[in-house]
Amino acid sequence: MWDKPRELVGMNTKGIEISFMYDPKTTPIDPEEVLKGWINSKGHRDCILEKGWNTRFTKMGVGIHYGLVNVWFAE
Repeated sequence: MWDKPRELVGMNTKGIEISFMYDPKTTPIDPEEVLKGWINSKGHRDCILEKGWNTRFTKMGVGIHYGLVNVWFAE
């Protein structure tokens, strides 16, 4: 999990990634619904708001690909 930014974009830093899955055949992607889902989940919300982390994230990336939404945060 901490190596996800390095895996995704070759960054030599630690970070974290969260995901949201949906069925692209039956559900159109709605960024507001994805964010609402993450905010309504304590663990995802704490990650987004950096609660309980002893690091500050200064970089962020987002990817959407056929049924999967990822966002990652890195130092």
